[in-house]
Amino acid sequence: MALVNVPHCDSLCIRMRVIISCNTSVFQVIAIHSCYVNGKHFDWILISRRSCFRAGVRYYVRGIDSEGHAANFVETEQIVYCSGGKASFVQTRGSIPFYWSQRPNLKYKPKPQINNAVNHMDGFQRHFDSQIISYGKQVIINLVNQKGSEKPLEQTFSQMVDGLGNGMVRYFAFDFHKECSRMRWDRLQILVDKVAGIQDEFGYFLVDAEGKVLMTQDGIFRSNCMDCLDRTNVIQSLLAHRSLQAQLQRLGVLHIGQRIEEQVLFERIYKNAWADNANACAKQYAGTGALKTDFTRTGKRTQWGLVMDGWNSLIRYYKNNFSDGFRQVGHCMQVLPML
Repeated sequence: MALVNVPHCDSLCIRMRVIISCNTSVFQVIAIHSCYVNGKHFDWILISRRSCFRAGVRYYVRGIDSEGHAANFVETEQIVYCSGGKASFVQTRGSIPFYWSQRPNLKYKPKPQINNAVNHMDGFQRHFDSQIISYGKQVIINLVNQKGSEKPLEQTFSQMVDGLGNGMVRYFAFDFHKECSRMRWDRLQILVDKVAGIQDEFGYFLVDAEGKVLMTQDGIFRSNCMDCLDRTNVIQSLLAHRSLQAQLQRLGVLHIGQRIEEQVLFERIYKNAWADNANACAKQYAGTGALKTDFTRTGKRTQWGLVMDGWNSLIRYYKNNFSDGFRQVGHCMQVLPML
């Protein structure tokens, strides 16, 4: 477990703690911030909880198992405490939920292989049945490339959702790399705008100081890319930002017409917390910090960020091919007592 303390900041942040804990039952990242905006105090908390099922590392564990448990499945919750009231917004991420693999073979990017010898729909349905029981309506945001080696995964995912025929599950495909090519990261707003109406419909959980439930979150966004790390974290931070805007207004922290972006110090804390969350999740699954965190931290893509992404990608290549096999054995030994 690690604790990081941040000095007092007159207008905003009194303290910040980042807690990373890992044991045989749960891996979680917790960021806690005690803040002031407009002279009003509130606690803002970000928690990511990784499932102990289908445990493992990048390339060695992809897709789902026979029970419908997805690899690298993480529940991320954003919580606001203010004057006794509490608001919460939950999202999930997880590997594309059918049977596929991408074993390391010394190539920079091994070609994904879809298992054609099994019935995908059984596990696929189990996965979403359990997700609906836990979270309600599901909106899938699939961020993989729609060309090249990732294309068959996107096409199969779309076909599986159609074959499922469940009105509780909706599917959106967004080719992150194509849409944001040539540093056009402003185009992420296209996706945010596309799902904005659904996000408003889902709402968020809200309880007042007396414990009366005023609102419930009636559905969830399930985001994925190939690793459910870099692209996924960017999109999740944008959706959480939009929810937080509504939460802070409802709790009376922000005045009508005020935007979070105008609260410069809090905006910095928010972005850094999401980038730290991305790094912690990525180190556990891929062996390095996340890619694209320069955008998460600053709101724009930078040349230095591209250089750091290249460096982390090289480290991932080495670890994925030459040391992750040992890490995978460790994961299996950790979860065996619980199975």
